[in-house]
Amino acid sequence: MTNFIATHLTPDELDDWLAGSLARNREAHLHGCADCRHLADADRALVHLLGTLPLFTPAAGFSDRVMARVEVRRRARPVIIAAALAAGVLLPMAASVGWSLANPETLTQLLQGAGQGLGGVWLTAVRSFGSTLLAQPWYPWVRGLFESPARLGLVFGATTVAYAGGVLVLRRLMALPTPRVAHAEI
Repeated sequence: MTNFIATHLTPDELDDWLAGSLARNREAHLHGCADCRHLADADRALVHLLGTLPLFTPAAGFSDRVMARVEVRRRARPVIIAAALAAGVLLPMAASVGWSLANPETLTQLLQGAGQGLGGVWLTAVRSFGSTLLAQPWYPWVRGLFESPARLGLVFGATTVAYAGGVLVLRRLMALPTPRVAHAEI
């Protein structure tokens, strides 16, 4: 079981004390603890001072002025966002063009090296794709479909029919519904 006397009051318990609804065991702690008593007295004094402050009422037209500023900012926000996006795209582009104009030799060397590297990467990718394709267990069967002109025509025809069927189904799915009139025959 927790000893409530050993723990200090929480801010919620101080609010309960001010409202007069603090639990008895916590009330006993408040009377026995100088730190909590000092904090509670300071809290009560602050609440009393806040209660003596005059109520603030805004001047006439205050809400209209605030809402007018909100509307101006709401209309200005898309312009600010567009300007930020444009600056985020155009400034790096301008910096790139400026660097390219200032360093043409370096840029030429970089592009030549990148072109050679990309050519090697492209060749390696094509070889890798080809060897992976040839290693597939279904590859001989698919290759057999293309060995004779009759089979090739059959595959081409089946593919064309499947494509046309897909287009028709898609057209049907995307068609707007026609309005139907209840009891149109009357």
